[in-house]
Amino acid sequence: MARRTIRVADILRWVNISMGRPSSTRRLPAGTTPAQAFRLGQASLLEQILHATGNYAGFGYLEEVGGEVRWLQGEFVHGRTDETRRQYSVHRNLRFDYQAAEERAHKQVR
Repeated sequence: MARRTIRVADILRWVNISMGRPSSTRRLPAGTTPAQAFRLGQASLLEQILHATGNYAGFGYLEEVGGEVRWLQGEFVHGRTDETRRQYSVHRNLRFDYQAAEERAHKQVR
C-alpha cells in the first residue's frame, strides 16, 4: 500500500502561487476549448502531487476514434494530437491502491 504524506497546505500554496504569477501562465493556443484548459489544469496539479510523492511514472497520449478514447496509435503530432488527452501510468507503488480504487468505482456504477 503506497502511503506518503503530502501537506494539503503545500498544494494549496503551490496552486495559489501558480495562479497568481503571470510569468508562469501558459499561453493557450487560439481555439483551446474550456474542456482542454481544464484538463491542462488537472494534469498540472496531478503531476505536482505525483512528483512530490515520488510516484510519477510518465503518461501516454490518448486519441478519440469513432467515439472511443484509446491509447494513441502512432506518434504525437504537435497541432494535430490533442495534448490534453493523457493517461498517466500507475507507479508500481500505487498499483494495489489503484486497482482497489477501480474496483470500488466499478461497484458504484452498478
